[in-house]
Amino acid sequence: MKDYYNQAIKLAERLPTGAHDPNAMNKMYGELVEASQERDGSVERLIEYLDVIYYLCKAHHTGLIAWGLFEVLVNVVAKLADKPYSDLFILLAVKYEMRAQEGNPKNKEAEYKAVADTIEGWEAQDDKIEQQNNWDLAGLFE
Repeated sequence: MKDYYNQAIKLAERLPTGAHDPNAMNKMYGELVEASQERDGSVERLIEYLDVIYYLCKAHHTGLIAWGLFEVLVNVVAKLADKPYSDLFILLAVKYEMRAQEGNPKNKEAEYKAVADTIEGWEAQDDKIEQQNNWDLAGLFE
């Protein structure tokens, strides 16, 4: 998890607000409330969970929470999102990399699409692997 955290902090440092954020826990709580108001399983809820993890990273970086608590909270968010924490950090990078572009554009629709497209690509790859595994297994019984 440490490598994912370090990458998230490097990304945060490229944004105007930086990685140091004394209000990160309050912002994280706000994102968690927003997540609870979105439809379960929706990209919108997932995006809010990405923001929760982003602010948890900033909170740890700022010294507001210890590493152990950070890990626990990230794992809780992963459980809520029904995704491995590694996937959440990758999707966080997809979203915030868009904001790290020149002019720091904030385009929610484009961010939602980028995250949804990434997940769709993963699912297509999973389907391809499953199909290949089925073909491999079929050959065993001929």
